[in-house]
Amino acid sequence: MKLSRTLTILPMSSHESKAAGDEIAHLESLGISIDIRDLLMGIIARENGYSIVTGNVTHFNRVRGLNILEYRRE
Repeated sequence: MKLSRTLTILPMSSHESKAAGDEIAHLESLGISIDIRDLLMGIIARENGYSIVTGNVTHFNRVRGLNILEYRRE
């Protein structure tokens, strides 16, 4: 089975765009940087009620209100 058939593609609407702008403005006011790709993935997940599964918890912890599940290779 193709991976693309099992995934739900979440859109980036004007709602997520505004939320991303608000979040980056907040982070910049604190002097905190974040990769724009991490920010957008985090915001899209948060705004749609999803969690992020990542091995890079440090970056995603910067996004307020985002539920993060840590992935660990065994």
